[in-house]
Amino acid sequence: MWRIFFGLVAIVSLGFGTWSCGGSGESPINLGSDTDSGTDGDTDADSDTDSDADGDGDGDGDGDSDGDAGNTDTSQCATADYPIEHNPINMLVVLDRSLSMSKNKIGSDTYAKVVATALKTVVKTNDDIDLINFGLGVFPAPSCTSGDEDSPDECTPAQTGNNPVVPMGLSSYDDIAAQLDGIGTCGGTPLCQSLKWAMDYLTGGSLPADVKDFPGYVLVATDGAPNCNSAGDVATCLNTATGKKDAQIPNQCLDDMCSYNAAIKLHDKGIPVYVIGVGSSVGDWQDVMNKIAQYGGTTKYYPAGDATALNEALAKITGEALSCEFTVDWTKIPDDATPKVDKSCDKVRVYGTPKVGDPADIKFSPNCTDTNSWHWKNDPDEKTAPITDCTVIELCPGACQKLKDGAYTSVSAGFGCDIIPVG
Repeated sequence: MWRIFFGLVAIVSLGFGTWSCGGSGESPINLGSDTDSGTDGDTDADSDTDSDADGDGDGDGDGDSDGDAGNTDTSQCATADYPIEHNPINMLVVLDRSLSMSKNKIGSDTYAKVVATALKTVVKTNDDIDLINFGLGVFPAPSCTSGDEDSPDECTPAQTGNNPVVPMGLSSYDDIAAQLDGIGTCGGTPLCQSLKWAMDYLTGGSLPADVKDFPGYVLVATDGAPNCNSAGDVATCLNTATGKKDAQIPNQCLDDMCSYNAAIKLHDKGIPVYVIGVGSSVGDWQDVMNKIAQYGGTTKYYPAGDATALNEALAKITGEALSCEFTVDWTKIPDDATPKVDKSCDKVRVYGTPKVGDPADIKFSPNCTDTNSWHWKNDPDEKTAPITDCTVIELCPGACQKLKDGAYTSVSAGFGCDIIPVG
């Protein structure tokens, strides 16, 4: 999991930190002789009794009246170490490996190569920071012999037994990269049956134990409309290769309704379906692509006519899917922590770190009446609730969007200081 470390000082120093209200920890002031013209017994020319030049009497030089050097909030807080965890998500990539992915090109590279390169980049980026658990399924399944136009498995859905070619998990980059480099292309586009398989995998108990409790998403990358419609009527169906009613066999028939229903069922289970259309050929079927995305709860498909657009689409999708929840495990703060931490729901402060500048307060707003704030996920009465009720910090929609868009590069919190409400 991605470790998010709480505390303002910790963010600045890239370390750990929580907040604890109490004394500043300053050393006693030496009132011996000094060399300035004042009579206060220190070595500067102001009227206080410390040896900095800010006139506030606390000895830390930051211009406020407490002793926590570097902070200007007068909260009289010191720091102690304490990590928390950002809640990751599960992203199952369902990748088209039909023959057209190797026959069509973007520039000098095949669709398959361009997609593989882009997927490697996004998986590697997230692998390094443990934001997303990735799994990889391909359709047709690997049993479809690479390069075969008439394989008996040309319409086999994405599966290896009941599992994807790379099971869902952290640190999956090496396995996914190896599969993308060697999987090849084959057969047709059995998207509907692959979405049904994705539902079974994500909801049927096959997920590894260490990722099974995280929210799931499906990311489809395809260069054409779904076919492999075994029930298709060749006299009336649209041939996905030509867009005309000239199919010779049912497997050439558009399988749109089945795909829509499969996307609906995933969405009903709380599993959004994202769709990326690779290359120019998708344009003929953009209405189908849009409907799969809409029924899957993600509004519209992402067209990716070139490598740049594909990378941008993947970045937008993974950013949009990121969780805005942060788990608090109070048991990790020892009761005899030094300095002592006040374990209370109403003494937690949350900060967002921008790309440039210091962390800024994200204020507290019960029930998210202020969208740019945060709240406890189950909205306990933070004044009276036991800490066992305050276990998940959730960013409200506006603050969450800043994290998804990258306006906040990280989110952190401080414990032991009075909560800062909106208003």
